[in-house]
Amino acid sequence: SLRRRVDEVLKEEKDPLAALRALARVYMEVFENSPMFLPVFLMEKARFDWEMESRLGAKVRSIYREERSRVARILRKIQAQGRLGPLPVEYMTQHCMDTIHAALWYRHRCKPSEEIETCVNRAFQVLFTGLSPAP
Repeated sequence: SLRRRVDEVLKEEKDPLAALRALARVYMEVFENSPMFLPVFLMEKARFDWEMESRLGAKVRSIYREERSRVARILRKIQAQGRLGPLPVEYMTQHCMDTIHAALWYRHRCKPSEEIETCVNRAFQVLFTGLSPAP
């Protein structure tokens, strides 16, 4: 399950940036093995973000809530290390989750045979340096 896999990798990763990358990698791996669930996951995430009633109930909402909390905790640690600016954690969490979900969508729809690490690298480039070309 997604929760179990994320728990496992977060126990191993002590550096918060590495932990965030590991979390994104787990998402990619889980949906690579179960691609039919990705559209449902993304639709239900939108319902969660806008506090709309979920078709799948309280269990799905608790998964989203838990994952957002994990990401927020990791981002706070990265921010405390001075590797992120003074943006509100709620904003950074939403931005991070949306970037990871965009990477999931892109890989699923446009590059299904792309290496997971390439997809994670692209997401983190966008997350930490934006869409502008590297200097």
